[in-house]
Amino acid sequence: ELAEEFEEFANHPESFLTGSVVNDDASFLHIHDDSHAVEERYGKHSWQARTVHFLHSRTLQLIFSVLLMVDVAAVVVELFLEAHFPSCHFVVRDAVNCCPAVVEKVAAAANATITFRRLGGGHGHHDICAAGFMPFEGTPAGCDDHKWETVHFLHEICFWITVCVLSTFLVE
Repeated sequence: ELAEEFEEFANHPESFLTGSVVNDDASFLHIHDDSHAVEERYGKHSWQARTVHFLHSRTLQLIFSVLLMVDVAAVVVELFLEAHFPSCHFVVRDAVNCCPAVVEKVAAAANATITFRRLGGGHGHHDICAAGFMPFEGTPAGCDDHKWETVHFLHEICFWITVCVLSTFLVE
């Protein structure tokens, strides 16, 4: 059956583009067939026919193409911003407090021996904190929600641009 469809397409490719061939799986409609069907059913000057002509107009199709490109650009910008400026929720969740190793001052005051805690690479992992710092797990890591306020505002704008564009496509 599939071989017959390929043979039909090879012999008459224009029939597949105009929608005159209908098979069980799909039908390809051409703009003119769509317009013609609406004109026959509702009349040439009906609001339905005018709506179909408007939706198939070159200008509207260009507008939708530009909206699609704007949406893709907004999503890319949004992903970039989220990757480079994550929200504090993720920063606090994944961060480790690294505090200066003040063991030296405390030990000198108590006339004790100085011992530094070295973070081992155990199990193939790297040190968590930089040299001279120790992880301080007693307190949660901090994050300033207002440090990148403009970036987060831009992220919101990109989000709402995407919502508006997708809503426009839904209505169309």
